[in-house]
Amino acid sequence: MVDKAMDELQMIISGRIKKDGKEIVRVSFFRGKDYADGVLPDCVIEKSEGFERAEQILLEQYLKENCQNILVKAKEINPMKNWLGLK
Repeated sequence: MVDKAMDELQMIISGRIKKDGKEIVRVSFFRGKDYADGVLPDCVIEKSEGFERAEQILLEQYLKENCQNILVKAKEINPMKNWLGLK
């Protein structure tokens, strides 16, 4: 059921990560105990539990439509400052 509480969705964005010589950003979606892990710039959901396939497709569409904005936000993330509680 695609309309199942998509309003209650939370999203977490990682900073930029180097993987296999390529820069990626991880994006995780949470809804209660359900989760879906995606990766940019590929805009694919790599792992999911609790989200139906139709919902995963909607999340991938969201990633595609918002890829550039998410990548800009990821550049602003400083994991060390976040870990130390600095702004």
